[in-house]
Parts: sequence; structure tokens; C-alpha cells
Amino acid sequence: MAACSHFPGAYTLPIEQGNEIEAENLNKLEKGMSEEQVRFLLGTPLIKDVFHPNRWDYVYYFRKDYKVKEKYHLIVYFENGQVSHFAGDKLPQAV
Repeated sequence: MAACSHFPGAYTLPIEQGNEIEAENLNKLEKGMSEEQVRFLLGTPLIKDVFHPNRWDYVYYFRKDYKVKEKYHLIVYFENGQVSHFAGDKLPQAV
């Protein structure tokens, strides 16, 4: 049955997983924002690690035709309940 999943010409559903973040909202993210403001702006983080409570991870994947078409990872760090800094790779860009 697994061999049938790669049948040439077979239709595959596009799959989105994680937090889709709009570039417009990402540009509004600022140092000093509260956790509530970040949650309102970007949504609930995909990963909220109990070992790193001051770090929120937003991950997004878009797959189509068995290939990852879009992928990014945003990490927001908090200090005393406010954004201290954030970093990421291949984040959405404003058009």
C-alpha cells in the first residue's frame, strides 16, 4: 500500500502544518511586547517547551507533490514576560 502513495500522476493533497504567519504581522513584532500581544499578533505558538518557558517556537511547512514548497521557523524569546529578541530562518517577506 505504501508503494501506491508515489504513483506517477496521482493527485496529492497540499498539506499545511504549523503556524502560518503573515509578513505584515511579522513586521509588527517588536522588542518589549507582552506575551498576550504576541499571541494576538502571531497566534498560539506551535511549540512551548516546558524546559525553555521563555521561548516560543512558530514553525510552518507547506508540502505539495511530495516536496516542501515553503518552510520557516520563528523563535520568540521573552524576559520578564516581554519580548527580549526574536530570530528565524526563511521568514515570510512582505511583497
